[in-house]
Amino acid sequence: MKSVYSILFILLLFMAGCEGNKQSADDFITVDVTAKYPEKELVLQDFMDVEYIPLETNDEFICQGLVMAIGKDIILARNYINDGVLFVFDRKTGKGIKKINRKGQGGEEYTSCRSVTLDEENNEMFINDFWTRKIKVYDLEGNFKRSIKQKQEGNTQFYWDIFNYDKENLICYDEINAEIPFLLVSKQDGSITKEIRPSFKEKKYVFQVLRMENSTRAAGPGSYSRITPFNGNWILLEPSSDTIYTLMPDCSLRPFIARTPPIHTMDPEV
Repeated sequence: MKSVYSILFILLLFMAGCEGNKQSADDFITVDVTAKYPEKELVLQDFMDVEYIPLETNDEFICQGLVMAIGKDIILARNYINDGVLFVFDRKTGKGIKKINRKGQGGEEYTSCRSVTLDEENNEMFINDFWTRKIKVYDLEGNFKRSIKQKQEGNTQFYWDIFNYDKENLICYDEINAEIPFLLVSKQDGSITKEIRPSFKEKKYVFQVLRMENSTRAAGPGSYSRITPFNGNWILLEPSSDTIYTLMPDCSLRPFIARTPPIHTMDPEV
């Protein structure tokens, strides 16, 4: 487990240190997951710009502060209990602007809200209604606009991560897909505009499933993103792959961090 934390630490430090630098085709870091790296305590403000925005709390805006999306003008948050309420705060002042709740069983409502993807340029937000395998699209006032089906065919379940890629597309991560985990998806109808296939030998999962007599439980690391915007590009992390990639503007993949030894050669795996 310490090796895993070392990889995450190096990734964060490397990304922070390389901010603004252009990466050449052969410029990537290699991490030996069997090595022991020295521990070092860091203060976030020492290598990142940190901004604190206190969110308004009053009788109307009582929010547990689970931040779902941050834009140029607004912050979207919800409670940890998924009651369907989205709180809209001013990005600069933290003042509460409005509450939106479209949770329900109707065609214009969402039954679940795994994530919210904000698209301020198009005045839209995308709710990952993962239980129904749909994306519900609303304007920033909470008015329903359309419903988009997630990928239905093949070895798939639902999109775990959804991000705003460009004006026409979302970039999505399909955790269960054994071959093509990353997709560019049309914001209008959900059609797949690009399949992104990182190199890996065998599909791996970072959670373990425990099947009991009357129930099934899963355990894994805390929440982490498989897609991260960085330097105008995107960092793609597929746990099955020995390489973390940069997705370039032409949708080619460039190695960013590589691990050694390969995961399929290890027993037990790290």
